[in-house]
Amino acid sequence: MSSNTRLLIKQAQILLPDGNFLQGDTSLENGKISGIAPEISPRKLTRLLTQRG
Repeated sequence: MSSNTRLLIKQAQILLPDGNFLQGDTSLENGKISGIAPEISPRKLTRLLTQRG
């Protein structure tokens, strides 16, 4: 059985292997970063994820 997992992390700071930071709201889908922006509204995230199926 598979399931789609979606998560929105507000004000994330993610350290990349090269030493740089990704900062902002981060959306994850099935364990992979699907978007990062200064701010992602939950309504916009829902709309984007719905379009992807």
